[in-house]
Amino acid sequence: MPALAADPTIRRQVMSAAREVLAEDASAPVAVIAGRAGVSRATFYRHFGSRASLLHSMELEPRPGAEARILAAARDMLVRRSLDVEHRDEPPEVVFPLIGRAVVGVAGERFGLMRAVCPAAS
Repeated sequence: MPALAADPTIRRQVMSAAREVLAEDASAPVAVIAGRAGVSRATFYRHFGSRASLLHSMELEPRPGAEARILAAARDMLVRRSLDVEHRDEPPEVVFPLIGRAVVGVAGERFGLMRAVCPAAS
């Protein structure tokens, strides 16, 4: 883990560049990723600590628009299963677990997406 506080703008910039570079060459070195992001290798390491840490951060980071897609899919799933009609008068302790299962079904094991949708879960 990096010792210094990381600038979120630079982190996003590096992660965006990493997605592009790694899509072209999955074994691309840090120097190529940093170069595409327009930062030095020292800046890269100050923000991520290692290539493995960058990959881990990318795995947890929701893709742009992911929250909206998950919520739309969950809403569609809820409507399709008629939760809004069947359970309209049910108390929250009955309805929320049903909603939770629907969202988890859509998000799968993408924990970063789950954190984006449900910040209280982190």
